[in-house]
Amino acid sequence: MKKLFLVTLLFLFLSVTMISGGAGAQEGPMTARILRVPRPNIVLAEVSYGGETLQKRIRLAGVNPPLGLPGVYGQGQLELRRLVADREVYFDFALGFGPEDSLWTGYLYIPDQDEGDGEWIVVNAELIRQGLAEVDEKTAGENQLVYLWSLEQKARESLLGLWKDRDIIARARSSRTDDICPECLRN
Repeated sequence: MKKLFLVTLLFLFLSVTMISGGAGAQEGPMTARILRVPRPNIVLAEVSYGGETLQKRIRLAGVNPPLGLPGVYGQGQLELRRLVADREVYFDFALGFGPEDSLWTGYLYIPDQDEGDGEWIVVNAELIRQGLAEVDEKTAGENQLVYLWSLEQKARESLLGLWKDRDIIARARSSRTDDICPECLRN
């Protein structure tokens, strides 16, 4: 009985944290108007926050575009533009990020126009699902990490986007100038 109570309490805490988007965030997602898409994981947006309209650079949490693959990088940028163009867009902070950060980090949501039943698309997840980005563990909120990894794994298995040719991926990773962990080379 005590375990059930603790599990229920933990579930309630995580649910409230997921809904609020972390400490310091206003309740619920904010409306955003996307002004520019300079990168496949960054947008410049006009956001309604605290009664004000602010221009903010927003990094898509959990999205790491493939810098070593210019074709896929460009596809990711075009897809992000397509997803947010002329649409109602909402933004919510990723767990651990808030309005005090100079570069806001979080998730973009758009209504699913195909379904028409009130379903939402998480733009960040859609880019990973299509194989246009890898999961960035550093920026993905803990509450989304497993979900994003599962989407990346499906894209790998389906050989989508950057996972199309493993030799290309290996060459791109070996050409990086930064330190690469041995685990990264095995993927």
